[in-house]
Amino acid sequence: MFSSAIVTGGTFIQHVHGGELQQTKTSLELLQEAASANAFHNSGERRDPPKCHHDTRVAILEKIMLWILSCNPLIDKLIMWIYGPAGAGKSAIAQSIAEICYGQSLLLASFFFARFDPTRNHARSLVSTISYQIAESFPTARSCILRNMDRDPLIITRSLEAQIFALILEPLQPLVESGYFKRPNSRRLIIIDGLDECTNRNEQVQILEAISNTLQQFSLPLLFLISCRPEHDLMATFTSGHLPRMTTSMPLDDNYQAYVDIERYICDKFAELRAKHPFRHQIPPGWPRKDVIDQLVTRSSGQFIYAATVMKFVLSSRHRPTDQLEIVLGIRTANCAMPFAELDALYMHIFSSINNSYPVLQILAFQMISKSKHVEITDHVGHMEEILSMNPGDAEIALCDLGSILKVTNHSTDAGVQDRRLHIFHASLEDFLLDESRSGKFHIDAPSKHAEFAILYMKHFSRVTSLLVPPETLEVLQLGSLFYINSHIKEAFPTPALRKEIIRFSEVVLARDKPRSRRYHALYINNDILDFLETVLASLNLMLIAAEVYRCKDTARNHQEAT
Repeated sequence: MFSSAIVTGGTFIQHVHGGELQQTKTSLELLQEAASANAFHNSGERRDPPKCHHDTRVAILEKIMLWILSCNPLIDKLIMWIYGPAGAGKSAIAQSIAEICYGQSLLLASFFFARFDPTRNHARSLVSTISYQIAESFPTARSCILRNMDRDPLIITRSLEAQIFALILEPLQPLVESGYFKRPNSRRLIIIDGLDECTNRNEQVQILEAISNTLQQFSLPLLFLISCRPEHDLMATFTSGHLPRMTTSMPLDDNYQAYVDIERYICDKFAELRAKHPFRHQIPPGWPRKDVIDQLVTRSSGQFIYAATVMKFVLSSRHRPTDQLEIVLGIRTANCAMPFAELDALYMHIFSSINNSYPVLQILAFQMISKSKHVEITDHVGHMEEILSMNPGDAEIALCDLGSILKVTNHSTDAGVQDRRLHIFHASLEDFLLDESRSGKFHIDAPSKHAEFAILYMKHFSRVTSLLVPPETLEVLQLGSLFYINSHIKEAFPTPALRKEIIRFSEVVLARDKPRSRRYHALYINNDILDFLETVLASLNLMLIAAEVYRCKDTARNHQEAT
């Protein structure tokens, strides 16, 4: 008697256990299970996936379609990389291209990653999903795919490159040899969207390396449209090795007039609301005003996710649209539903992926709570690092995983000095971080941070005072420190640490061994600082120091009158 036996071939596998014949899953069933149906561009599970609004992103779509239709696989680059900040509309563009190409029989396969879907947030189902779609399109390829799975039922667990060879490359080889893929109207486009939403960063890189190695080694004449955020590992991979030579890059930047498209989208949605909303009879004529639309466009920072989130909230069929818009604008308090819930979830995910959020939040707080008055200095990364006691380059390392919401630019001045600037893509990020009800553990408490930065600038004042530099340079450095001390103190919460530092700083500034010339006080002791010191020191019952502050103010006033 046979205790066990395996019979393989064609479309099914059989096991014999204890004399009973048991049919197991066919190769097609194994492929179906390994694939993620949710990752298809037309999957029912995706429920109204985002796509480009009518008459928007026209230039981008035209450029991509031109590449698809005119690409020569023998000489042209076979990968197009679309990248841009979180919420820039990458998935909408990929979805629109998928629908266009599907309708024109140009789409071979698509895979839309999603971090919260366990069937499509990893690399394990990628090749099987693409292979399943190939099997649907080409019967000859289907036979080869199933034959290879019969030969090795565990092929779906092998390396990505082994899977690509057995489930994509070899099955398509007869079509390659026939010259099918040289025709511009052939099914040769594979779309991979949201690669950054693959939760394992190593797998993200492995996917790109497997594709580039296959294209280089076997001259596979397929086109890959890949979209993702400009995350650190992905940027490094796309800009090194073989990939730059085979990739056409398309950054979603200001060159594509996103603000114009966003305004068109918002206006169309308001027109739709006025025509179809169940409470449209309560909407006053001329609502909303043009300046309100302009405000929404500006707040979007060129990112479609803000506009889409706002309009989804305003269009709610169970609320009065005018009230919803006032909540968005901060005129009215929300009773229950939060207008930026979708946007907040995105920000929470991004910050939760950071290993150490403290230096990141320090840098962002420094830039955000100071920038309204002092953009020219608080955007300078070198100045941030100096005040925050960081080493040169530390800020860029700390921020390296936030490429989807900010970037650090680096330019050389005419004098050869490196000018590093911090640019935040989303204006709404500041609203999120400064509102504890939205950002939770990532909240930036502005009054406390003002106190902290005032302390840091007082210490900075002491450091620059000891520098061996020309008097003119010293004056500029000291006056700069005093200016920022004053601006932060005005907004600060009077923490014990701040009070302690103010006393120390007062004693340094008013030290008996300092030169007492009128020029010293007029230049270095800002009247606002003295006003503040006098008030705070008096409240601390340090009347002797407060009296000295008053005397300094009198000296400075007399000097000003004399000049």
